[in-house]
Amino acid sequence: MIASTSHLFNRYNVGITGQTAILAAISRCGGVNLEKICFSRSTVAKFRKEAISEIAQKERENIKETLKYSKVCLHIDTKLVDQLDADFIIRKKERLAINVIDLATRQDHLLGIPFIPSAKGLDVALGVVQILEDYNLEENVVAV
Repeated sequence: MIASTSHLFNRYNVGITGQTAILAAISRCGGVNLEKICFSRSTVAKFRKEAISEIAQKERENIKETLKYSKVCLHIDTKLVDQLDADFIIRKKERLAINVIDLATRQDHLLGIPFIPSAKGLDVALGVVQILEDYNLEENVVAV
């Protein structure tokens, strides 16, 4: 149940504590004795991380297969965003959104939103090349 609901809770910004409380309440209503099963915040966090990673990997593989022989138009955009670091200090970080449109089907695919050192041309180019290599799309880009 944890793995099945993790993606949904994550999508709607429900934290791990909230997910744990909701699943515990639903389980109790269903007659589950929570004392007899391993059900804690850390268990939910572990299963949630694994479930989201698995879904993301499947989506990446699906995009790779879908775009394997397609010609694509590349779209990029940078944005300076606030990021909470390990010291709980909010710092400005540069993010690079990379998406492609399959020119045959007109489908839009978000490939990634990596952090980059700056919005300078070389940093952006290196970020784009890395993502395109990850998806094996270096030769498929025909327009920017």
